[in-house]
Amino acid sequence: MTVSTYVLTDGGNTIVQYPWSIDQMIMANPTVSFTVPVSNEIAAQFNTFPVVDTPQPVYDPLWQNLTLVNPTQQDGVWVQQWSVTDMTPEEHAVVMANYRGSLFCSPLQGKIELDNRGLLDSAEAIVAGADKITKLAWANATVWLRTSPMIETIGAELSLSPDDLDSLFVEAAKITV
Repeated sequence: MTVSTYVLTDGGNTIVQYPWSIDQMIMANPTVSFTVPVSNEIAAQFNTFPVVDTPQPVYDPLWQNLTLVNPTQQDGVWVQQWSVTDMTPEEHAVVMANYRGSLFCSPLQGKIELDNRGLLDSAEAIVAGADKITKLAWANATVWLRTSPMIETIGAELSLSPDDLDSLFVEAAKITV
C-alpha cells in the first residue's frame, strides 16, 4: 500500500480538502506539538487520512486529459481515483502544437527517413526550385525542427499531412548512423 497524499474530511465521509498533506495538517494546527513522523492514528484524530495510490489508467495524452479526482472510501480506506476525459478541440490544438514543437532530428536522419519513404528525390527537387533561404537551410542546418518553415513548406509540397510529418520526425529520430 503506497501513500503519497492524504485527505482532510469533516470527521465523516465528506471531503474538506484533497489533496492534503501531513505538513498542511501540522501547519493548520500550530498549537499542537506533533512527533515526526506523524502516525496515521494521530493524523486520524485531526480528520486526516491516507489515500492509497492507484495506478494511472491508460489514456492517450494527445487526445485525452487525465485528472486526479477526489478519492472514494472503499471498505473504510480512502482510495485514489482518476478521471479520463476527451480534450476539447482547443486543448488538443495546444497539446499538438507543444508536441510538434518538441520534435526534431538531424538533417541526415531526416534525409534517410525521406529516402526510406521514397520521398528524398522529390524533396530535393522541391529544394532545388525553392528560395535561397530554403536552399541554405537544407544544405547547412545542423538540426531540423518539425515546426520550421522549411519543413512545413517541403511537407506541403510533398502532400504530407501534419500527422505524416510528425511520423516522419518520430521515425527519423530513431535512426542511428
